[in-house]
Order: sequence, then C-alpha cells, then structure tokens
Amino acid sequence: MTPRPLRGRLMAALVLLAGLLPGVSPARTVDANSLTGKVLVGYQTWFRCPGDGSESNSFDHWTNDRLAPTASNVVVDNYPDTADYPQDELCPTPALTVGGKPGAVFSSFRPGTAMTHFKWMHDYDIDGALIARFICCVEQSRRDNDTPERNIMAAAEANGRVFAIDYDLTGNYDPYTDEQALAIIEGDWLHLVNDLKITQSPAYLKQDGRPLVGLWGLGFNDSGHLRRPALAQKIIDWFHNTQHAVILGGVGWNWTDPVAKGQPDWTSVYASMDIIHPWTVGAYSSLGDVDGWKNYRLVPDMARVAQNGHGQKYMPLIMPGGSNYNQQVNSDHSATPHGNGLPRLGGQFLWHQAANARAVGADMVEIAMFNEVNEGTAMFKVAAHHSDAPAQAFWLTLDADGLDLPSDWYLKLAYEIGRMYRGETPAGAMPTMPGPPSCGVMRADDTLAVEGTLLSCNGKFGLHLQSDGNLVLYSLTGPTWASQTVGAHAARLVLGADGNLVLVDAANAVLWSTHTAGTAPAQLAVGDDGNVTLVRAGVVLWQTGTTGR
Repeated sequence: MTPRPLRGRLMAALVLLAGLLPGVSPARTVDANSLTGKVLVGYQTWFRCPGDGSESNSFDHWTNDRLAPTASNVVVDNYPDTADYPQDELCPTPALTVGGKPGAVFSSFRPGTAMTHFKWMHDYDIDGALIARFICCVEQSRRDNDTPERNIMAAAEANGRVFAIDYDLTGNYDPYTDEQALAIIEGDWLHLVNDLKITQSPAYLKQDGRPLVGLWGLGFNDSGHLRRPALAQKIIDWFHNTQHAVILGGVGWNWTDPVAKGQPDWTSVYASMDIIHPWTVGAYSSLGDVDGWKNYRLVPDMARVAQNGHGQKYMPLIMPGGSNYNQQVNSDHSATPHGNGLPRLGGQFLWHQAANARAVGADMVEIAMFNEVNEGTAMFKVAAHHSDAPAQAFWLTLDADGLDLPSDWYLKLAYEIGRMYRGETPAGAMPTMPGPPSCGVMRADDTLAVEGTLLSCNGKFGLHLQSDGNLVLYSLTGPTWASQTVGAHAARLVLGADGNLVLVDAANAVLWSTHTAGTAPAQLAVGDDGNVTLVRAGVVLWQTGTTGR
C-alpha cells in the first residue's frame, strides 16, 4: 500500500481529532449592518400551548378552538419535525398520534423553540428573520412580557444571525383617527426600543447604522388593512424623522398598477419607502407562472424602483408552496378544500422564484415563511413522509409530489439560495444535492491539495493526499486503502462536476480516477464506518470497500 513514513504524525492527529465533537463547519457571523446579499425568512411568534407560561395557556394557532388538537379542529397543514427541540418544552397531542404514540407541537413562548430555530438558521447559513408583530395585538404581547421577542433576540445573538421587527398592520382603521392609530404604533416601537432595547442588540438588522422596520399591509384597498395613504405617510415620516429607521414597505403584488377610479393614490407613499417589498403569496402557482411573473412584474417593478430614486431598493418575496386544507375544512367549513394547492415540486417552485429574481438584479430576498405551518409554507424541518406525521387529519408532507426528501430539504435549499444571493454561485439550475457541506464530504468542484486530509465526522478516518502522489485512507491503526500512485507527481484530488473523482498533476493530466463520469454531480464522503463512498442521487458509484477496517 506504500504509505508514507509521516503516517505516525497523521495518525496522531486523527487520535486528537477523534475527541472533537463532529458537525457542520461553523457558519459565518452575519453582518448586521447591511441588507445587501441577505436571505431573510418571515417568522411567526403566535404558537402557544398549555403550560407554556403564556396568558393564552392554550393551543393557540394550532387549532381553531385552542383546545387540544384533533382531526376536527387542527388548522395547520405541515407537521413539525420536533426531534431537535428540547423534549421537555414540547406539548403532547394525545389525539394526534405518530406511529401509535402521541405527537407533539412547540410553543413560541418556550426559549428552546427560538434557540432551535435560529440554530437551524445558523447551521444552514440563513441570514436571519423578519419577526411578524401584529399591531392589533401589541397589548397582548406586552401582557406576555414580549417573551417570544426576547427569546428571538437571545437566540439570534447566540447563533450569529440577525432579526428585525416587521409590523403587520392588518386591521380595520376606520374607527381610529390618524393620531390615534399613529400613537399605537409609536408607543409600541418606543417600548421595544426603550424597554426591550432591541435596536441595541448586535443582532438587530440595520442599514448603515439605521434600524430596519417592516410595515406590512400598505396599499390594500379593503377594510381589513390600512387604506388611508395620508396615515401611512405619517407613519413612515415618523419612523424616518424621529427614529432614523429604514422602512421595508410590505405592499400588494399589484402596487405598480394604475390607480383605479375612486381609489386612493399611493404613488407618493410608495416612493417614500426605502425598500419596496411586494407580497406575492398566491399570485402565481406554477413554474410557467413564475417565468411570466419575472417578465410581467419583476422587471417593471425594479424599473419603477429605479425611477423613484433616493437609492430605493427592491426585496422580492418567494415561497416554497402552500396548502391550507385543514383551515378550509375545520374553520371555513369549505365543501371543496384543496390540499397542496401550491405544489412545491420538490423545491423547484421555490428555486425558480429565487433564481429568476436574482437573474434580474435582486440582491436581497425574503422567503415566506420559516415556521408558518398553518398555510403549509414552512421552510423549517417538517414531516418528510406520511409515516412521520399523525395518522389523523390531512398533512402536507414532503413526499406529496412523489419525491423522497429529508425533513430539512428546504433548509438545504435556503443555504444554496444564500450562496446565490451573496454572488458565490450563479442563478442556475437547482442543485441536486443542496445544503452545507458536512465533515468528511467533497462536493462538485471541490479539491483536496497535497498534504490535505478529508476527515470523517468522528475523526477516526482520514483520506490523505501524500506529497509522493499516493492517495491513502488512514484509520487510527494504520492505512486501509491507497490509490497506488506513488511517484505520480499528483497535484490535487478533484471531484468533477460530472461525478468523476480524479487525481491530476500540475498540468491537469489524469493520474487516477474512479471512472464515474456521468451527467450529474456526485458527493464523496469519508464515513464514520471507515468506508469512502461516491454517491449520486442515493446510488453508490464507487467505494473503497473498507467498512470496519
């Protein structure tokens, strides 16, 4: 096998590394002073359950009557994968069973929930979250001591992520004067700034030192939204002039349409926003629609933003898909409920939106939503298969479109979308194996230099490219496999985009390969069992055959 004499040093290093905790390589700490390149997720804080310490003390937002979840009252379509949550903080659901055992849900009131969610954001390198805060319910939030927001601030700081308040202005403002409505919003923001001191958090998202504040629900001409342009302008002006805030304006998807007869004109209000952020959930439902949207809406929208001047920016909103079957059945009593109304298509729907927006110049994006299981738009870990969800009620699992995907599939796609928006990868086709590289892994176009070592997660095995040209797999006790290329003057090991693992010299001449070139990329992994495998779409293309050695 001809290992090099330095194997003793390498094996000593393996012994040292064997004691280290394996895991994903640390993500970068997010720059909290710029929105450029950011991928943010919408985040709801409304989930409660009995015994969580909240005033609600009920299954708020899990069921239509706040009672224990059953098939006849549940109003969520995604079932959360709760394996990573602190198990003592979960709330059992005896009438919803998984594999014959009671299921469980989480509460936004528990600190472990936010910590778990923001750790996922860290592990999958999602920049942070826009925290929905409903202006209709700020008194309730204060009675609850703003506990979810406090949890989020601590979790964001602990995980190097960012957050910002995104006011949801949904509600009927007709009974209120401008001054009364403005006083409610002003009072709540000053409470967050002065009492919670959120803008002093190193994790609060800013632009050039100015805090970001979202104002969602502007320009919708109905009684359920703020439909008075003059009031909206007063709110924006107050945040600009007294709080020096950057305003993210959540507007309707048709914000650039001509003003209809008899409707108020919002043109000057839109122009005063720092960032235009149209709400597009439900505006399109197929890949063809997404392409049409790019030409019909995205390009003209961004042109309008450029015309508005003063450095106004544009943040598109994208979504993985959607479903609100249980809401339609148990709350709306619909005779024609639709499950999987916006099919995810295994991630293609989300990816197509992200790539199209990036291709036309967007340099920031929000994904709706991180944790909204209610309408089936959740990006976080959810039940992958029907067997992972309760046997009772309808559940939109990740195999709904006939694909076998892991529960973290959309977090993995978010990782790749982040790379795209930071300019690390082009706005091309959806990766076949998305997600952050784990320990012991080489992906397409990765290289291993001379004297480089690819370590297994448990640190007990290392694939080492020696300076004598030999590629050797070491265990703690000695070499277990080699390429037999001593004296070949190897310069590096390369995993090609075609799936072929090759050892090349300085002139890129191939010295050794796995002969696995194909039409799609593959992934090399040094396993904790001592076997090195090259896998494409779950199929082993090549291996060292050294399991257990």
